[in-house]
Amino acid sequence: MKRKDTVLAEQNQVYDEALSSLNVTKDGWARLGIAERIDLLQQVKKCLMQQAEGWVEIAARRKRLPAGSSLVGEEWLSGHYAVMAACNGSILTLSQMKSKAFLTGLPTRRLDNGRLAVQVVPHNVLSLRFSMLPHPPWFITIQRQHMLGRLLTHFQYEPSFWKLPRIFINALRG
Repeated sequence: MKRKDTVLAEQNQVYDEALSSLNVTKDGWARLGIAERIDLLQQVKKCLMQQAEGWVEIAARRKRLPAGSSLVGEEWLSGHYAVMAACNGSILTLSQMKSKAFLTGLPTRRLDNGRLAVQVVPHNVLSLRFSMLPHPPWFITIQRQHMLGRLLTHFQYEPSFWKLPRIFINALRG
């Protein structure tokens, strides 16, 4: 069996290599046009959905969470749900770049030095969606957390008014 410090060193090497790879490719992202960036983010969302179940299973297993534990639902929200929401926000902003429509409705104020400050968080009602659900630590007690996390992730992938009732029903059932 490997020593803990050896395993940690190997993991750190994997992380360092991944970060180096990202650093090398960051300039490519900067050179992409708006349509290409949106297309790439759509691809990320599609790949993310394909890996979602496996991501949750691996994360829960690595944390030694018992099968059926209410804590598994947190894996849905802390990983791919957050990435999906970030992709959606970036796609929305990018799609409004040419007309600068993404600035419409954002609160602004003038700073003492004359510069314009824009409040960007929270951006809209959907940014506050967790305030509509029971207060933390609701995933510790909720029995349908795994389903709720999955439903929220699917909502981020493809938002639809028709998905909301099922989300709220699962949240309220507990």
